[in-house]
Amino acid sequence: MPDLNAAPSATGGRAWPVQWQGHWISAPAPAGEEPAQRTAITPDTPRHPFERVLFTHTFDLAEAPKTFPARLTADSRYVLLVNGRTVGRGPVRSQPDRLHFDDHDLAPFVIAGENRVEVIVTYYGRPNSIWAPARQGSGLGDRATLVFEAHDGDHWLVTDGDWSTQILGQWSTLPATESRARVPFECLDETHRPGRVEFAEVRAVNHMGGLARSQPPTMPYGRLLPRPIGTLDGDNITPVSAGATTIASAAVDALAPLYRIQQLTADASAPEFTAYAWGATLSVSADRPALVAVDMGRIVCGYVTVSATSSEQARIGTALTEKAVTFTPDDPNQHVAGSIWVKKPGHSTFRALEKNGFRYAYLLIETDRDTEVSLRDFAVREDLYQLTGDGGFSSSDMELNRIYDAGRRTAVLNSHDAFVDCPTREQRAWTGDLYIHALVHLTCSDDWRLVRRSLEVANSPRGDGILPMAAAADLEYIDNVTIPDWSLYWVHGLYSYYRYSGDLEFVRTTLPTVSRIISWYLAYQDAATGLVGYTPEWNLADWSAIFLDGYSSILNGMLGRTLTEFAEMSRAIGNTGDADWAMDRHARIRAGFERFWDPTRRVYRDHIGSEHGLDATSQLANSCAVLSGFAPLERHADIVAALTLDDRSVYRNWIGEPGRYSPERRRLHLLGIQQIDWDTENEIMRAEPFGSALVHDALHELGAHDELLHSIRQWSAFLANGYDTFGECWGFGTPCHGWSSYPTVSLIRYILGVTPASPGFDDATVAPRYDLLPSARGTVPTPHGSITLDWSETFLRIDSPVPFRVVHPDGTDLLLSAGRHELSRADTPCGG
Repeated sequence: MPDLNAAPSATGGRAWPVQWQGHWISAPAPAGEEPAQRTAITPDTPRHPFERVLFTHTFDLAEAPKTFPARLTADSRYVLLVNGRTVGRGPVRSQPDRLHFDDHDLAPFVIAGENRVEVIVTYYGRPNSIWAPARQGSGLGDRATLVFEAHDGDHWLVTDGDWSTQILGQWSTLPATESRARVPFECLDETHRPGRVEFAEVRAVNHMGGLARSQPPTMPYGRLLPRPIGTLDGDNITPVSAGATTIASAAVDALAPLYRIQQLTADASAPEFTAYAWGATLSVSADRPALVAVDMGRIVCGYVTVSATSSEQARIGTALTEKAVTFTPDDPNQHVAGSIWVKKPGHSTFRALEKNGFRYAYLLIETDRDTEVSLRDFAVREDLYQLTGDGGFSSSDMELNRIYDAGRRTAVLNSHDAFVDCPTREQRAWTGDLYIHALVHLTCSDDWRLVRRSLEVANSPRGDGILPMAAAADLEYIDNVTIPDWSLYWVHGLYSYYRYSGDLEFVRTTLPTVSRIISWYLAYQDAATGLVGYTPEWNLADWSAIFLDGYSSILNGMLGRTLTEFAEMSRAIGNTGDADWAMDRHARIRAGFERFWDPTRRVYRDHIGSEHGLDATSQLANSCAVLSGFAPLERHADIVAALTLDDRSVYRNWIGEPGRYSPERRRLHLLGIQQIDWDTENEIMRAEPFGSALVHDALHELGAHDELLHSIRQWSAFLANGYDTFGECWGFGTPCHGWSSYPTVSLIRYILGVTPASPGFDDATVAPRYDLLPSARGTVPTPHGSITLDWSETFLRIDSPVPFRVVHPDGTDLLLSAGRHELSRADTPCGG
């Protein structure tokens, strides 16, 4: 069997016409199943369930061409192989009516003579965390579908009725009633024969005006768009340890391996494992299943391969988890992910087609008769969008170096075909999270395509103008509720991309969405006070126990920052009218914002206009007052005190408790009950790692870099027990969450001190905090090349491709031209 987990080839990026030569094709419909005839008002019909189909075609070449451009796409996902070698995977996630195609050069894979193209297409059937079904009503979008075309210079090779199809019935997924899985779950039964080989069915639209077209562009996918990002890749990773044991069989009814393990061990003490050497024989019987626990040593994300030999048929269920299983029923810290592999006697290999993130794997081996089983190999080929270029940070402080590296690793593990929240539990493209990932890429990588792409994916507003809380998958498809303030974070991501890239064309096409988001909020503006309040849906901002009901200082502050960013971007494209309009609205909110100030405690309160928690204050409330420009200069010292982690700081979360999610706290929150068990008059709520990004930005604006560096060091708490990534929340949640990566950004922007002084880095600001670190060095990418700087106790050296302003820790500055400059620390402020 070909190695489906081999690294893909690079995509070509050629210009292709809108019209395709290839036809949409599927496996033939089952006998007796007539295609549905629909009109524009026909309701949806049931979709085909999960299916995996192999499409094949053979062709001859007189000689191997120097180039052989090809493009293809599929609904839902594909793996392309030529002559048994993996060429690529796709397409990237998108809304169905913005489907993308991939561009490959087949020349390295073909030979003179007979060649074989194979495309494995998976159709998920029901929406999941990485995909949503297309609209019905066209005759397409209801089952595994492929379109492909290639040109060798003389002839076209296209999908049509001459292609062969085979339904791979040995593959399936868990039923919806069984699974809490958010990422696709795979089941492979080697004893189940695939379907018969049949000619493909050409799929044509059957709606009025479609003229039975079978070649793109067609409904429901629209114009097929070129892949907007590079390829994903990564290392092949093997476990650091493995242990094995046997457990007593019991009556179980679960299918998912995690649930089966929990049921089998529910009435027994936790299993005791002994070291397992790969290739060693395990004796398994009907009443004594074997359990092998694998530790990868860190969070990994990619395609799993398992090789095994067995004397009889065996069922190997693999539970993939981010944390060690506690062997307790319904552990709220676990999620369903992994695979079920029913293998035939002899040696064979399971190769996953779906990507999973995990640290631990638990392989439950069950049989109906006495069986000898040997696990030969377990590995993961990572599949991630890597940071590229020479960006980096190092210093004389090893703790900070470790934090910087952990933030990079966390961001990369959440860089897929879009920025995702976590590689383990969900892999959803959350609209608000992405700005953190974007800034890691902007400060650490010279490839910013995934930043732009993630902003594009989320730019899918509802009819009222607000964005979905997570894009291009189940949550947008279901559209039950959104998180409105996630749209405000998305705007900040757009603004950050604009500042770093100077991409005015993208800004021009995207600003109408920003305007609609602002208008959504202003619909809730109080005419008397100017404040926005009582906004519906899921107001979140951060997982910390903050108060957002009534009139919220946090939401008004976030909106205030959005208005200033919108105004700046509008002016950049020459739209001064919208810029003036935005700043007028900003002034109205600023006037009302005074109502949040508590002159006795010298802090901004979370909210007013509610009877609950009126005295509550938080790091976020005070940070947003600064970032919006609403807090006057004379209050800055008081705000620094409020943002400093000290004996006034308190930590709570509405859905969690130390070490775990809390179903009870979540239940109460859904009932509108926010339990206050801290002193709201004297204590200040600490932000979660996500919200702490706003705190870091505010501390920088306030010039409080000592406090900022102290805050950065708090992330060391995550780097324990082998984990080298940052978790979702303080003390609980996923151990690898992209939104927690901001310390890496803060080290580059606020300690190394490199930021764009103007959009596109036409000039730069370099404000090194050499007063806080004896020595440091770093490299920061720009569109014009990298800026590098390093300092020690005797010198400050900067090499920049653009003019820049050096800002010393005492605030004095110096304009320097592009090039290499070395300053003696004896001649700089703080130098002695």
